[in-house]
Amino acid sequence: MASLPDVKAAFIQRLEASPTVVAQTTRIAGALRKSWGATPGKAIVMRLNGSPGIERWYEVGMFSSRLDVEFYGASPDQAYDLWLNVHPIICPGQGNAEVHGFIQGQCRVAWVELESGPFELIDTDVTNLPFTQVSYVAVWAGIPVS
Repeated sequence: MASLPDVKAAFIQRLEASPTVVAQTTRIAGALRKSWGATPGKAIVMRLNGSPGIERWYEVGMFSSRLDVEFYGASPDQAYDLWLNVHPIICPGQGNAEVHGFIQGQCRVAWVELESGPFELIDTDVTNLPFTQVSYVAVWAGIPVS
C-alpha cells in the first residue's frame, strides 16, 4: 500500500520552485527555528493545522487540510508585502476560471482558498519580529506511482 503524499512539503516545494518567492525570501520552512535567531530575514513558515472538516472529499479519495502560513519581515509592512506577492503562488486561480490548483511531487492540489486573514502579529516567542498570518484550505489527493 502506498503512503499518502506530504501536502505541506508539496506547498513548500512549490514556493521553493518559484523564482518570485526565492528572490524575496531567505528561508522557507515547516517550522520556525530557534537557530534562525532574531534576524531570519524575510521568511515563510507553513504549518498544517488539521482539517476543516470537509469529509465528503474522503469518499472520492481526496483530503482537505488547513495550512497556516506566517510571512516574516523586518517590519509589519515588509511582512504584509511578502504575503501580497506570494499569495497568488499559494492560492492559484485568482480571476482565472481555468487554474485553481497545481501538481507538485506526488501531490495533486485540486484547489486552494483563503480561509482567514491576513492578520498582522508579532512573534514574541522566538524572533520578536512582525509577521502576517493567513490560513488556507486545500483539497488534495495523491498521484499514483507506477
